[in-house]
Amino acid sequence: RSFANGLLAQVASWFGSRQIRNVATIGGNLAEGLSAADTAPALLAMDAQVIIVGETERIVPISGFFRKEGGTILHNELIKEVLIPKEFQHAAGKFLKNGKTHEDISIVSVTTVILMQQTACQKARIALGAVAPTPIRIPQAESVLEGHIPTKERIEQAAETVVANIHPIDNFRASADFRRQISRVYTIRALSECLNIAI
Repeated sequence: RSFANGLLAQVASWFGSRQIRNVATIGGNLAEGLSAADTAPALLAMDAQVIIVGETERIVPISGFFRKEGGTILHNELIKEVLIPKEFQHAAGKFLKNGKTHEDISIVSVTTVILMQQTACQKARIALGAVAPTPIRIPQAESVLEGHIPTKERIEQAAETVVANIHPIDNFRASADFRRQISRVYTIRALSECLNIAI
């Protein structure tokens, strides 16, 4: 709960049924390599690293843990630990998920994290699930905010940049157009809520 005003706790509150929340692990959620894995965007937004053990032990940035085409880099290995930089204890974070129920897989999830320095945004992180083959961060949208006062106009510009850089699909859960609309709305909402906490 100490990281990004309880970001992982926010995610856990949406994560499947009560039974799953009591036995599931973050490592198991990541290891599945699903685009809609709820914990992945939150960890991407906090620059996490994954310690992987097999014949040897290695540390991999979570941004390099998922293969571009889907799945993960795990090969007869286990996730031992997830590391989160301490600076994110001072951040504001927000997780929003669009799904039919709490138990349902995400149609879209958006995670934002903001670190402020006085009135300017020192660091911004925007990560999404279920809008590409893997969970993704959108650095192009983050750069719209970093180093600037996060005005309403900049937040809206960041959201438009998110929409321009995601690749959702049509399936039985939702259309690609619906996923784009939700991604835009949720990005604005999540960034705004982060700023209300951070300022």
